[in-house]
Amino acid sequence: MKMGVIFILIQVLSISAFADGHKGGTHPEGGGIPSLNNLANTKAELADGEVYNLSGTIVFLNDGLPYLQVDMKKYPWLANAKRIAFPYYQLSGEADFWHRYEGNHVQYICLAAGGFITAADGTPSYAIALNPVKGSPDESMTLDEDRVRGSAPNNHRH
Repeated sequence: MKMGVIFILIQVLSISAFADGHKGGTHPEGGGIPSLNNLANTKAELADGEVYNLSGTIVFLNDGLPYLQVDMKKYPWLANAKRIAFPYYQLSGEADFWHRYEGNHVQYICLAAGGFITAADGTPSYAIALNPVKGSPDESMTLDEDRVRGSAPNNHRH
């Protein structure tokens, strides 16, 4: 188990070093929204503490928690083996709020927050959740009007 944790830490540090070494779409001083779209065949993961503008569909999985199912066609740099198998990032905020938008496609300006979690079987893994950057999920999200489903408000635009 110790080797598995060390392996995960090495992967995280490698991604962090890559993100630090490649500024992509960020400002020279930092604080911008990273972009790897210019690098062909490059695969990466969202970096802890970075701001992203992601689009995807709001879904609820078997655990009853809200997730953003990221559009891998729009973000091919995220399509690593782990994300292809599990293209979901947990959304912070109240489940009741996210239920209003379940099944809808959205744009979400968010802060990636990474951390280690322990599965029910005791296996540790690194997970990334998405937090709103503007105080509340409602202020950080724009509903894709062309892809509205269910009972989501039709006038949700920021």
